[in-house]
Amino acid sequence: MDREIFIVGAGASGLAAAVTAARAGAKVCVAERMDKAGKKILATGNGKCNYTNRNISEACYRSENPAFISAFVRRCRWEDTVDFFHRLGIYPKERDGYFYPNSEQASSVRDVLLQACEQLGVNFVFGEEVTDIRARQGGFHIKTKTHHFEASSVIIAAGGRAYPKLGSNGSGYILAKGLSHDIVPVVPALCGLRCLGKWGQKPEAFWKKVAGVRADAVVSLKIGGVTAAKDTGQVQLTGYGISGIPVFQISRFAARA
Repeated sequence: MDREIFIVGAGASGLAAAVTAARAGAKVCVAERMDKAGKKILATGNGKCNYTNRNISEACYRSENPAFISAFVRRCRWEDTVDFFHRLGIYPKERDGYFYPNSEQASSVRDVLLQACEQLGVNFVFGEEVTDIRARQGGFHIKTKTHHFEASSVIIAAGGRAYPKLGSNGSGYILAKGLSHDIVPVVPALCGLRCLGKWGQKPEAFWKKVAGVRADAVVSLKIGGVTAAKDTGQVQLTGYGISGIPVFQISRFAARA
């Protein structure tokens, strides 16, 4: 085998997996379709990277499979995440239960992950999108547009499809489905909502006029006259509609309506 563990995606999950596997003695190769690693990390937390939260409970997650959430919450403690990054050199700064690097720079998180990978001998292949993974006896055959790899194990950490410009284009779902995994239908979540205009104006004209306005408000989603979801917090008006944390919280219900 060329590599013992092959990881698809050099985002936060892929880099953390690479560090963990390499620390355990595995030979690791990471393929990233973008030209650099961790691009989406830099966009998190408004550039400050909120990398974990003190309040990780089942009530914080929405799922049709509560048993999975329960098992996840029991195994993934926020203390372990803080300790993982502290070992890498990130001193935490806590604000209202949210943890950020002390520098308040998302680049600090990306940089320590890359430094650890370099020190542990992790191999990277940039600008290469994995197009096919085939299970073979004793391992896997991985194909990109220009290369072929063999590995005993594969980790798909390609992200969702929320931000194609930063690497998440949904290709991971295709790879997982090709390996006979069941894929739950994907809908947008934790996102803003596109809204219609008001007073007879075209939507673009109306929202362009009010873009940038912020206000504390109650956001209610009604479907068929029944309140399907509701949340309170700061709402931001944008050029397409509404955004902000309370909007993010109800967005998945709107997407499935």
